[in-house]
Amino acid sequence: MKLLKTITILFLALMSVTSTRAFAEEATQENQNVTVQSIKHLVITLPENSDSSLIDMYENGGWEYNPTTNQLQKPVTYEGLEIEVDNKVYNTDENGVVSLSTEKNAGEEVTIESEQLSASEKDVKESNQKLSTTADVSDETVVVEEYINLNHLLNSMGDGQTDEVTDEEAHDATLTQDEQVGELKAAAPYLDNKQLPSRGRAIHCNRFNGYLGDGRYYSNEASPSAIRNFFQSDCDVSLARSTKCYADYGSNPYCAAKPSTKNGHCGVIVGHARGYHKHTGWFSPSK
Repeated sequence: MKLLKTITILFLALMSVTSTRAFAEEATQENQNVTVQSIKHLVITLPENSDSSLIDMYENGGWEYNPTTNQLQKPVTYEGLEIEVDNKVYNTDENGVVSLSTEKNAGEEVTIESEQLSASEKDVKESNQKLSTTADVSDETVVVEEYINLNHLLNSMGDGQTDEVTDEEAHDATLTQDEQVGELKAAAPYLDNKQLPSRGRAIHCNRFNGYLGDGRYYSNEASPSAIRNFFQSDCDVSLARSTKCYADYGSNPYCAAKPSTKNGHCGVIVGHARGYHKHTGWFSPSK
């Protein structure tokens, strides 16, 4: 009887140790950490046989040149992007990172979806604007990358315009030239090829006011002159800071010729004037 009691006690003790170990392992499994980073690569395709000074200018500004593809690239991260992991939504920090706990075990797969900022055509369905991938749960950061060709974005600028006339525009039309000042001086923000706007003129977008360019508008956005003017323009700097300008892929752009409230709208992001201005330094006050 005494032997049976001893065996029973040992058995119960063994069960207790096993249960405690299983509980600890289960608790560990429920707290596996997953880190995801969203990196967007801004891409500019250069014309063939571009001047080396154009490449040097961008490389000195943090871009990288790929001679195989003849493209300039710059990685950027955005705060507030939605990343969905196994149907739960998280928002990135300023480094494009989300850190979370998952009930999945190490080595098991998680499904990751992140916002797609570029689009091959306008007004694509929301379900088509997500990047989807799977990854194993591990200590390594899962990097979700997207390459955004800015040539497509810049070429689409100016296409999306609304026919609606706002009260502000109706008021502007009643002003005489002497009464119009600054951004209101121009009746419409349309420019001719190679035109140099006057300071304060209403324009569609300050994407050609970089300090190393000539400040002129070029209708061919892929031309060397247009690409030179884009460097450190309001538009260039805005794209590195905010996702708002990607709306220009669609029919409701952030910057637009009409309505006038959208003229030079990227200036709001970077704290510059919305009317035309030419930068005189890296991102300095303009003339």
